[in-house]
Amino acid sequence: MVVGFLFLASACSGTTLGERPGPSPAGGSANAPNAGRSPSAERAAGSTVSAPVGAEPDCADPAPVYADGQRTDRQACDGSDYTVVSLADDWTPRLLRESPELGERGQQPYRDTYLALANEDFGALDDEDGERRFLELYGIFPTRSVLQGRMDDEDRHRCHGAIDDGPLEDFDGQIRFRWDQEMRGRFAQRHERRSAYVERILEDDDNLSEPEDLEGHPEHGALYERYLRSRRAFEAIDAAQQHLACEGSIELDEVQRGALDATTMRAMRAFQRKHLIVGRGHLAADTVEALARDSRQLDYEATLRTLRERVADAAGLLADGSAAHAHASILGRELDPEELRFRANQPAAPNGAPDLIARATETAARALGLTSPERTRETLETLPDRVALRLPPAPHFRSGDGSRVLWAELHRGDSVGRYGRDDVVRPVLTVYALDGDEPVALVRWPTTIGGVKEAENEAGWVREKYFESPTGEFVWRDVVASPAWLPPPSTPDEALTLGPSSDWRPNEDLLRPGYQSAYGLAMLVHHRPRETGEGEINMLDQGIRSHGSVSYRSIVRGTSHGCHRLYNHLAVRLASYLLAHRRHVRQGNEAVSYRRVVRHNGQSATISVRSRGYFYELDPPVQVLVVDGAAPGPADEPARFTLLDE
Repeated sequence: MVVGFLFLASACSGTTLGERPGPSPAGGSANAPNAGRSPSAERAAGSTVSAPVGAEPDCADPAPVYADGQRTDRQACDGSDYTVVSLADDWTPRLLRESPELGERGQQPYRDTYLALANEDFGALDDEDGERRFLELYGIFPTRSVLQGRMDDEDRHRCHGAIDDGPLEDFDGQIRFRWDQEMRGRFAQRHERRSAYVERILEDDDNLSEPEDLEGHPEHGALYERYLRSRRAFEAIDAAQQHLACEGSIELDEVQRGALDATTMRAMRAFQRKHLIVGRGHLAADTVEALARDSRQLDYEATLRTLRERVADAAGLLADGSAAHAHASILGRELDPEELRFRANQPAAPNGAPDLIARATETAARALGLTSPERTRETLETLPDRVALRLPPAPHFRSGDGSRVLWAELHRGDSVGRYGRDDVVRPVLTVYALDGDEPVALVRWPTTIGGVKEAENEAGWVREKYFESPTGEFVWRDVVASPAWLPPPSTPDEALTLGPSSDWRPNEDLLRPGYQSAYGLAMLVHHRPRETGEGEINMLDQGIRSHGSVSYRSIVRGTSHGCHRLYNHLAVRLASYLLAHRRHVRQGNEAVSYRRVVRHNGQSATISVRSRGYFYELDPPVQVLVVDGAAPGPADEPARFTLLDE
């Protein structure tokens, strides 16, 4: 078919892809305009088409077969019986793999940084303090070498084991970090004053010897209750600080003991990221529970999560039990916190797929012998970089070219104005496939739609504006790895900066490719197909994207500029799955020259972006239906599209 391109202004706080050039002819300029080419013409111009998972076995480089925790004397390759899984330290998700035949355009703009972060090579990142440690929460999982190092760190394990966790086990409240330094200090000072007061009472009354003697006392009972609350909080923070010191995140003599100061808060956030806890550095139940657990058990579960991503990527799996509200454990362990299994108050899909990823991961762990912390520590370093595993057979929508079996539905949930209430029905994304003639919901994930955000009007004033997330039929045609966000002129300078006036700086990570980009690590562009009556289908860029994000709280309770945000690691998993099951054209890295000067209180700084991301073009696109919140919930009988011509 012939495809033309029309473009609209962005509704998702970023520029559209209207001027995105296609690949250059052999020997031609990389910036040659190519907006009107059809996918077939683009392939002829030098892009490559990748074969999907299951298309045909690749036996060029077989790997040793593992079964029942042992290496066998057989070798196997990807095919119907075995899946080759990479355990190498230079592994990246399918989305971030490069294409040497495209030359410079085939190089991923974020791959080297991704690998440095996964390997905790902070010297290569000019980040000697390791501020960007522990990014598993945001989709960058630790490598095998990093995990092995954690398991072998006996000094760290002994340090954790020597701490009295009683104060953590007894603590059932929540302590929030206060940005106001004086308020943070008052918390610890209040406990010190109450402790001193209690000591004076005990000294003055011979009938009282321990603080517990004040419980129920007619004169001092109320004071004791206040003292007990502040003591429990103080001791819980102090125990947490000791654990964070074992992690090497803080020095105890450099923090205010028993106070959630800024240094402790930053270390707490790093700990939360390391253990897949959605948090802001506060001391709450999920963090308290993790701090009090055996550090070897935590390292083992991190190993299983890393294995899970590699197995899902290699096997081309997406179904995680979320559509059926039936996430499965792996070796008896629930690897994801409740917040990452958030159901958005939406119903389970009657035709929801089981948790195929958990099933495959458990099979892989047993085959490799990664069945306990002790055995994993002994086994992990002996494994080769590539292993062949016999995984459970997946439904046949996994195999074949997959071109006609995938579509998606976005249900917008309740009115945006009601967000924040616990009973609100949040938006969800459901991805469907056909199992024979039967539609199956592979995943149902929480997402976002539009909302009220600040924007600069034509007069230069910053005003609140409602950003719409339109309904109707769309397609995902462009899959973008490591997308950059190029903010429109209406974006206020304040939204592009960080820090107080004394430490003001531009927020370059928000724009440039990376896990902190406004679009996260992966982006799917929403186009609206329009027939022209002349044998063409125009693709209108709606300025809306489904994309990754580090703003996880917004996915659970907030809004967006119209885009559909996803947890970063799930956005990567979805994009890689589409590339595994959909014919596609590699367009490669798109160079861009973007500069913007931002100003604040007489200061100015320039933000520049060199890459717009690494582009793939699905052929044919994946069809997407966005339905309004007033419509019924995600359909028991999902919408059937007239599929685009191949």
